[in-house]
Amino acid sequence: MARKQSESGTTEDFLKLSSQEKAQIVLTGLGSPEQIPSLCDRYRISRLQYDDLADTFIQCGARGLDELGATQGMLGQHSDVTTQEFLSDAIEALSEGVALFDDDDRLVLLNRKQREHLDPENAVLRIGGDLFEMTRDLTAAGSMIAPEGTSAEQYAELLTEAVRSCAQDVNLVASGGRYLLGSARKTPLGGRLITIEDVTDRHNTEERARSMFVDALESLREGVALWDDDERLVFFNQKYLKFVDPEAEYHHIGQPMTEIFATMAEQGALQKPERIPAQEFTHSLLNLVRNSAQDVEVQFSQGVLKCSASVTPLGGRLVTLEDITETRKAELAQREADLLLHKIVDAFPANFLVSRLRDGHIIYRSPTSQKMFGNIESLNDLVRNPKVRDSFLAGLLPNGAVDDFHTRVRTADGSVRDLMTSARVTDHKGEDVIVSSTRDITDQLGIEAELERQHEIAHQNEKLSAMGGLLAGVAHELNNPLSIVVGYALMLQETISDTKQKRQIERIGQAAERCARIIKAFLAMARKRPTHIQACSLNDIVTAALDVSGFGLKSSGAEVVLEFDQDLPLTGLDPDQMIQVLINLISNAEHALEPLGAEGVLRICTNHHPDTGQVGLDVRDNGAGIASDVLARIFEPFFTTKDIGMGTGIGLAFCNRIISAHDGGLTVQSGLGEGACFSILLPIRECPPSDAPGIEHPIVNVGKFRVLVVDDEEGVTSLIRDILEHQGYNVHVCNSAPAALDILSGTTFDAILSDIKMPGLDGEGFLKEIQNINPLLVDQMAFVTGDAMSPQVAEFLESTSVEHVEKPLTPTDLTELVHRLCQAKGRVSND
Repeated sequence: MARKQSESGTTEDFLKLSSQEKAQIVLTGLGSPEQIPSLCDRYRISRLQYDDLADTFIQCGARGLDELGATQGMLGQHSDVTTQEFLSDAIEALSEGVALFDDDDRLVLLNRKQREHLDPENAVLRIGGDLFEMTRDLTAAGSMIAPEGTSAEQYAELLTEAVRSCAQDVNLVASGGRYLLGSARKTPLGGRLITIEDVTDRHNTEERARSMFVDALESLREGVALWDDDERLVFFNQKYLKFVDPEAEYHHIGQPMTEIFATMAEQGALQKPERIPAQEFTHSLLNLVRNSAQDVEVQFSQGVLKCSASVTPLGGRLVTLEDITETRKAELAQREADLLLHKIVDAFPANFLVSRLRDGHIIYRSPTSQKMFGNIESLNDLVRNPKVRDSFLAGLLPNGAVDDFHTRVRTADGSVRDLMTSARVTDHKGEDVIVSSTRDITDQLGIEAELERQHEIAHQNEKLSAMGGLLAGVAHELNNPLSIVVGYALMLQETISDTKQKRQIERIGQAAERCARIIKAFLAMARKRPTHIQACSLNDIVTAALDVSGFGLKSSGAEVVLEFDQDLPLTGLDPDQMIQVLINLISNAEHALEPLGAEGVLRICTNHHPDTGQVGLDVRDNGAGIASDVLARIFEPFFTTKDIGMGTGIGLAFCNRIISAHDGGLTVQSGLGEGACFSILLPIRECPPSDAPGIEHPIVNVGKFRVLVVDDEEGVTSLIRDILEHQGYNVHVCNSAPAALDILSGTTFDAILSDIKMPGLDGEGFLKEIQNINPLLVDQMAFVTGDAMSPQVAEFLESTSVEHVEKPLTPTDLTELVHRLCQAKGRVSND
């Protein structure tokens, strides 16, 4: 550690310095001014002494060494040493060539070594000469070799600029194959100090080492490329070029990696995936190199290469390529062979497993088995019951085979399935394995059970159809007399003024209408579809049903709670059929609540489901509830839990059929001790609201309208005549279709009413005859029938545009029908 110098230094310390040391101090200070304080401290001289020494060094060079004979400044302190000797000795003793230029680029000083490097003939370099001119002349004379394609003047400009910018370690080539290394530094007084070192031996040694390195890289089976820290190409071996660029189209020393990769992708040398844009693909390759990715497979036009990248100690990137095309082809061929085998095995639709005999471990499972059983590891996971496994092995081991072994297992989705298994024992890699094939027979067993159930349902439907036929016959026979009872009862109500008699007749009419509703319910049960659809509210349906069937609940003391949705929208329904459904449900609830007396509660709720476009109705009781085994069969025809004579088993079946005919659903929720809740959901159908019952359309001066009535039942024709004549119509009746045709041949009528089922010529034949006689009469014709549920009659009514009304008749239905027929003819006027 040097001691801290005094402000002025000491002459004694300065005089002890040799000429070589003084020259080194000056040259170091001129090249690196920031080192001057440490130089002064190290050699124990003052800054003033250093400045005097440097000034003398520069001034002496400027004047010429031979012209300076007296000492300057500090040299007065050691008069025995001349400045010329000091400077000459110091500069010439240096191993490097030294040249000093002033701030005007004029040569101030150079030593012999510098002249040997650049101007051995002493023909160009001179004190006071211009840097650019001398450099140009040296290059033109061949003392300095310019790069190929660069003129002497261009090269002189480059070197002059390098000196001015104080460039370091500039490589120069001199005559005789010599290699020089030059550096320039700025002096404190604004000049430039140039040092040049002959590095020929070092260069040759490096070239030999480089050649050996390149030769070693060329002998590698991998392709190698080196990029500097600016991602410019520095080196590549021929193997690399063969792999990626056989024609050497894209790779040039100094070219940026980005441009090379982009060009290769654009020209197809790199196989870009179709779904990836070119720019994105190029960017991904750059990231592989920048992130030092290892063993990345890239598809080139020449084949498949495995690429690896690493960072060099100097910050560059080394990329190696290995051709794995043949390896991948061999692997692909093997994979294809394996894939073919797997495809053959996997395509086989059988559900089979291969498992070790000793522990049940599964070696292979087919896709079908995988789907059914999941990722089970052992047969023990599949068949968990030890007794079943023992039974399976007992059948398998004696002969190495077992067929159609029935088991029940739980599959991957949690369901329990019935399986039929066949298995064989074989050898695999020296140990016994079980190859088992399994058939799922769950669906088969289910089909068999369903067939049995359907057989039972068909049997029940046969009974239901037989009952429907019986009901249809009974209804047809009852329709005519009921029409007479209902019609005359309603007529009498209008004509009798005695209050007591009128009330009695009203009760007769109500009883007759109830009989009519019962018959219509029978017909609806057999029809399978609603008949008279009109806009209705479920609230009104419930109210009407309670009016008919609520007496039994009230007499038992049960509470009836109604929870109506007052904003319930109207929907298209057959009101008579829906009332009958509600009567049946209320009747069942009454039977369930009877043992509870006053503690019984029947709750009827209506609700709207706008999200599904439905309206709903719940009938809930707090009775004893329904057992699960009964619940499963509750909608079957003729199934009942009531005592003999107390129930027929057709009520809920009837309800279910009616709701289904309305495209709705009827469900039940119950359990023992939980009561029962029957829920109805119906779609909201837009339907024009029907006229309120009992409203008659006024017809003025109807006496001029003639009506022909045709029916084989004299009582029916008499009733219709009485009703229409009471309204003022001119009515003519006959009891056969042929007789009616005779009348029509000579008389015109404004409306024609005909029965369908008549002996001889029926209603269908009567219509055809009318079409032949006068097609215009068809618009004035309507049918009055009590057999609309007959398939033949229903089909006939659907095929024709002729209106019809069903028996039992009411005066209102009849007069409205005749009024419409007269309107169709265009003769009715409200004037």
